[in-house]
Amino acid sequence: MVLQSGEDPSLSSDRLARLIERIKRNYSLAVTLSVGEWSFSHYKKWRSAGADRYLLKIETTDSGLYRALHPGMDYFERLRCLDALDELGYQSGSGIIIGLPGQTIESIAEDLNFLMPATLT
Repeated sequence: MVLQSGEDPSLSSDRLARLIERIKRNYSLAVTLSVGEWSFSHYKKWRSAGADRYLLKIETTDSGLYRALHPGMDYFERLRCLDALDELGYQSGSGIIIGLPGQTIESIAEDLNFLMPATLT
C-alpha cells in the first residue's frame, strides 16, 4: 500500500503512525510512504510502526537547479533525509526529473551517477 502526500504541513506524524500500525495489523501488505522531508525521529516512528519503504525523489543533484525549483528548501536537507531513511533500513526509492528548465546533459549524467549503486558503476 502506498500512502502519499508530498510535503503537507497538515500531516500528523502520530496519525500516520497509527494508520501504518492499523494497516500492518489487519492486512498482509507492505507499506510504502511518500510524504516528503521529515526529521529522523519521524522516519523512525513510522519504521517502528511498520512502514517498509519510502519514496523521496532527489529530482536533481544540481543544488542550484534544486534551489530554483524549490525556493525555501535545501538540497542538502534532501540528502540528509535519504541518508536517514537508509540508516533506518527502509527500502527506498528516488528519482530524477528530465526536462527541467536550465538542466544540462551533464547534470542528467550526474543525476544518473548518483542513483546508480556503487556495484553497478
